[in-house]
Amino acid sequence: MEKKNSKKPKNQKKIFKKIFTPLVLILIIAIAFGAYWAYNFFSDNCRDISTQNVKDDCYVSLATSKSSIKICDNIASTAFKDECLRSVAEKTKNSAICPTLSSENSQYYCYITVAQSAKDPSLCHNINELSNRNVCYNKVAIAMDESNLCSNIKGNGLDDLCYNDVAQNTQNYQTCLYISNKTSANNCLWEIAKTTLNPETCANWVVSSGADKINKDLCYKNLARRKNDITLCNEIAYDTIKEECVKLFTA
Repeated sequence: MEKKNSKKPKNQKKIFKKIFTPLVLILIIAIAFGAYWAYNFFSDNCRDISTQNVKDDCYVSLATSKSSIKICDNIASTAFKDECLRSVAEKTKNSAICPTLSSENSQYYCYITVAQSAKDPSLCHNINELSNRNVCYNKVAIAMDESNLCSNIKGNGLDDLCYNDVAQNTQNYQTCLYISNKTSANNCLWEIAKTTLNPETCANWVVSSGADKINKDLCYKNLARRKNDITLCNEIAYDTIKEECVKLFTA
């Protein structure tokens, strides 16, 4: 009797394996089929659209959401297909996709957006055309809050625009001081002063003429009014402007 009972668990394990193994296989197949069906269901949603541009745009969105350049093959329009590839490249930060686009301009735009999303200024080297390469460095400088990248920009005053963009983005007044054009530098300082209410911004005003001295004093005066801080009037050099500043609080 004891020998018969000892065989029952073994027999039960064999029966369990015979039943469980096929169930696991069926479950795996069902999951795979479900994923395949879902993928094709969403693709069919685009395929059933009658208006070509709308259909192509649908595939762009689908490819981007799935990070799949294969879906871009369903697109008829060259322009939409390029945008599809570029969008996937930007999302996946994969610059290797960019050379597959149909035109140089499309490739350049692809490198710009991937460099920006990946925060990788080295990708700008792939752009041979100067204006697009400048745009690339500008975009990456803003994305990385790195003003030193602006020095890579070539062209009269274009690096100044980059410094201003980074300064406004970071609200760091010191970046304004890299701007070579005095008027642009002071405009940059004032825009940041209005937002940060930091008197150090006025203190770093670029002064090379009497008019600059007046504008520096006006920076303090306007900041005193905005901050409701009479002590800032003491920083003003010209007596007339200082008196006007004090009157804002005593009149």
